[in-house]
Amino acid sequence: RRVWVELCKAVGWMHGVGLVHRDIKLESALFFCALDASSLPPDLGALPAPPAPFIKLTDFGLSRFVALAADGEAEPLSTRCGSEAYAAPELVTGGGVYDARKTDAWACGVVLYAL
Repeated sequence: RRVWVELCKAVGWMHGVGLVHRDIKLESALFFCALDASSLPPDLGALPAPPAPFIKLTDFGLSRFVALAADGEAEPLSTRCGSEAYAAPELVTGGGVYDARKTDAWACGVVLYAL
């Protein structure tokens, strides 16, 4: 649940500033926990909660900024890119233009399913 929430928060922030990722996948989420090895208790069940955030979204090679209109609409894109297994239906069918924020949301759903 925590991974899903953090992924959604990261993508929501990106979309808020007009940045679309276009290649969100499980492999793009880095999981980390910064713990001091000398302070680890012998019982793994007693580990402290990991520091926030727990994930970092990476691989921005296909990302770009899109123009956002005053009404919240985003500039439509037409370049087909991303990983096939995480692609939204409008990318797979080749329907022309698409809202990259919606295809990012679809990919987040695929990540949730994979988790």
